[in-house]
Amino acid sequence: TRLPILWIHGIGVGLHPNVEFMHDLDVAVNKCNEKDDRVGILSLEILQISTRLTAPILTRPEFLRQLTIILESLKYKRFVLVSHSYGSAMSTHILTDPSLSNRVAATLLVDPVTLLLHMPDVAYNFTVRTPKSASEWGLWYFGSKDPGVAYTLGRHFFWSDNVLWREQILMLMKQNDMRFTASLAGRDLIVNTYAVRAYLAGGKKSDPVLVRGANGTKHMERKVDQADIAREEWTVWKRKGEGLEVMWWEELDHGEVFDTKERRMNLVEVLVAYSNGR
Repeated sequence: TRLPILWIHGIGVGLHPNVEFMHDLDVAVNKCNEKDDRVGILSLEILQISTRLTAPILTRPEFLRQLTIILESLKYKRFVLVSHSYGSAMSTHILTDPSLSNRVAATLLVDPVTLLLHMPDVAYNFTVRTPKSASEWGLWYFGSKDPGVAYTLGRHFFWSDNVLWREQILMLMKQNDMRFTASLAGRDLIVNTYAVRAYLAGGKKSDPVLVRGANGTKHMERKVDQADIAREEWTVWKRKGEGLEVMWWEELDHGEVFDTKERRMNLVEVLVAYSNGR
C-alpha cells in the first residue's frame, strides 16, 4: 500500500510557486494508477506566511490538533512528510509530537531553516541583515517586511519550539523506521548550509566566529572544519535508501531547486520511493 504525502510550503505567496512541483509529483505517483488506487497529496496553505492579512498563526498545540483532525478525516494512518523553508518549522512540530511523529514514515526537508536554529544565521539573515545583492533585497522587501511574515516571526517564532536536532532525527529513524532526506543549496542566502551539511553528516556543531570583512566591518560566521567538507562528494547525488541522506546543490540559492523540472524531479524521485515504502 502506497503512502499519502503531506506538503507544507515556505514563506511567499502560498501554494502558487510550487504548483509545478505538485503537478510533477502527482503525475509521478498517480499516472499509471486507477482512480481508486491513487495517492493523496495533502497541501497545507499557511496564510500567515503567504502575503495575506489574516488572523495570527496557530499555536503549536492548535496546529497539531487541527492537523490531526484533517489526517483522521482522510484516514491517513501513515504518511510521507515534505516541506520547504519555513515549512520545516511546522514539520518540526510534527516530528517532535509523540502522537503524530509515529505516523511519519519518511521526511524530506527542502532548504530547512530549523537545523542549527540556535545559531544566529537564520534570524540575522532574515530579520536584521542590511540587503546588498538583488536576492537579498527581494528577500527583505517581499519576505522580511511583509506585515504578516514580520508579525509571525517577531511574535510567534521561538527557536526552542522550532529547532530540530540531529539526535531527534536519528531517534525517529531508529524507533519508527523513518527515512530522512534533506535538500540543501550551497548558496543559500538564509541558512549556512555548509555548517548544516557538516552537522547532518557527522554530527559536528560548527562554532561561531567573528570575522572582519574587506571594508573593516565585523560579522559572525560559522566555522566549519574544512576536513569535514568533501565538496566533490556532495555534488554527486545518488540515493542510497537508508541512513540520514543529504541532497546537495552547490550552485543554487534558497528555493531555486524548484525552478527547473530536472531539479524538481530529483525531489519527486525521493518522494515516490518513500510513498512506495522504499
